[in-house]
Amino acid sequence: REIRQGEEIAWYADGETIVRSEHNPNIAYAYDRVFGPTTTTQQVYDVAAQHVVGGAMQGINGTIFAYGVTSSGKTHTMHGDQRSPGIIPLAVKDAFGIIQETLNREFLLRVSYLEIYNEVVNDLLNPAGKNLRIREDLQGTFVEGIKEEVVLSPTHVLSLIAAGEEHRHIGSTNFNLLSSRSHTIFTLTVESSPFCESNEGETVTFSQLNLIDLAGSESSRAETTGARRKEGSYINKSLLTLGTVISKLTDGKATHVPFRNSKLTRLLQSSLSGQGRVSLICTVTPASSNSEETHNTLKFAHRSKHIEIQALQNKVDMLA
Repeated sequence: REIRQGEEIAWYADGETIVRSEHNPNIAYAYDRVFGPTTTTQQVYDVAAQHVVGGAMQGINGTIFAYGVTSSGKTHTMHGDQRSPGIIPLAVKDAFGIIQETLNREFLLRVSYLEIYNEVVNDLLNPAGKNLRIREDLQGTFVEGIKEEVVLSPTHVLSLIAAGEEHRHIGSTNFNLLSSRSHTIFTLTVESSPFCESNEGETVTFSQLNLIDLAGSESSRAETTGARRKEGSYINKSLLTLGTVISKLTDGKATHVPFRNSKLTRLLQSSLSGQGRVSLICTVTPASSNSEETHNTLKFAHRSKHIEIQALQNKVDMLA
């Protein structure tokens, strides 16, 4: 659509690690990796997600999320399509591939799928699960009453995701005809134990892989209708809190990090401040009409790069 409308390029990939402004060459940002417009989702997965998925299968918590304005490619990156599967289906396929190759351990996989819409947590696998509460225990935060399904194959998982997508809040915005108006969190819980007669003294590993598709990060001022503006203000609140949390985490002097200021950051608390692997994929459009929104995304990604997380394996000793 942008090409059809004769849009000019405002931002471009300069090599594999730098994004530069077309109009002001002095403005540039460096990242772990920058993907140009011809990149396939598989290439993004191999660089940005594969190590996180592999870690989750070994007991290391993992979180992968896509951030950016509506119509910049978040949902395509996370879900993809038949021709080009996204990170979620590729991660699911990879997880079951690792299980088949790991002959000395047995695995139990469970999935849950939720959305945060207007600061309300809804269960996408159980339409009756509305306005669920977030609780905390020694393991961290969890959603009370969320439905978890034991899964046995990639096809089984993808069918549950497809069913969940039917219940997700979407709507037409100024940016996109079918815009995601909620944040979704797809969680794959992985338990594994040694495959032997006696498990005495052996360790069980436990981890969660969170795959997150955030709602569009554009300003709610871009919307004119009441319902869309209300949604936008809630989306902005949670993404603004996410930005504040990330700023505080990167500031060595910060004494308080406001995780509780939104449902999204409360659920992500253990991921961002804990001991897992986190991969943040920021999607941007190079088009001149979205130049300012793209710049905001680049600045968010730049701040996020300064968070340091120490990945640790979650083990439970099995005693007779």
